[in-house]
Amino acid sequence: MSNVANFIEVVVLDDKISVGDFIYVNKNGARKATYSSGNYYALTTAQKGETLKCSVIPGNEDKRWEE
Repeated sequence: MSNVANFIEVVVLDDKISVGDFIYVNKNGARKATYSSGNYYALTTAQKGETLKCSVIPGNEDKRWEE
């Protein structure tokens, strides 16, 4: 059994998201957030419009953000 974290790829909506940033992801893409308001964290760094890899914050999976 593997304990490698699952990740998803999303489009960056802010100017830049860096590795380790807490982010909020919905169907439109990713924006910067705080730990308490985010549902994912960044695994890579990406500029606006680029694709970012991110992984879910355990316990925050159910947070929803409508835009």
